Amino acid sequence: MFYYEICKITLKTFWFLGPLAVFYDAPFGRFADVTSRFSLGGRLTWFIMEIISPISFIIGFLSEGRQKSLFQLAIAGAFLVHYVNRAIIYPYLNPSKSLSHVLVLLSAGCFNTANGSIQGKYLADTSINKISLVGCVLFIAGLAGNVYHDRLLFRLKRVSNGGYIIPKGALFDYVSYPNYFCEWIEWLGYVLLCQSNTLNDAPVVFLIALVATMSPRAYKGHLWYKKKFKEYPQSRKIVIPFIL
Repeated sequence: MFYYEICKITLKTFWFLGPLAVFYDAPFGRFADVTSRFSLGGRLTWFIMEIISPISFIIGFLSEGRQKSLFQLAIAGAFLVHYVNRAIIYPYLNPSKSLSHVLVLLSAGCFNTANGSIQGKYLADTSINKISLVGCVLFIAGLAGNVYHDRLLFRLKRVSNGGYIIPKGALFDYVSYPNYFCEWIEWLGYVLLCQSNTLNDAPVVFLIALVATMSPRAYKGHLWYKKKFKEYPQSRKIVIPFIL
């Protein structure tokens, strides 16, 4: 359908727009513009922009009236579990009171609407008759790692009364953004679960867009840590342990 093609093209534009964020600070979190009248509460903004994805996914997944296999339902469940955590549990547990600019909400809302739609439609249209064991392991390990490192950050924020201190523990001892790394592993597992193998397959389109948009944020945040904390470990990489 025309709508889903537009969504895929939209998501692909983030392959090229995402890396441009290395030249500016996206106005949310530690880079929020507290003086702007267009800055909104971070928790509410996060919930709105993240909940869009599972809603769009469900609509796309159910757009085809044909019966879904147990494998399709299991993979759909995995997608939705991720977003229950991201849209509901994450902002509920996050002690941060950071703001987020309305442009971040609009951009992320566009991204998540397009992505949720094409992921749901792709899964509904794809015949899957087996589950990739490697994909399953990667998805579960990535999800668990992402959640675990988020919880470590929340604990540190409570200790510092919402401020920033040098993260420590688990993969934080090796990279500044292990939660990003684990999320990439998670969605790589999803690609394998969906048996996707071309640059035009929705899960692959999403994974590339995700890395393209998150990498500049990780790079800028890593520089921020090193500037703010003189004792920040110089051997610590940005997002991929021992490599980058």
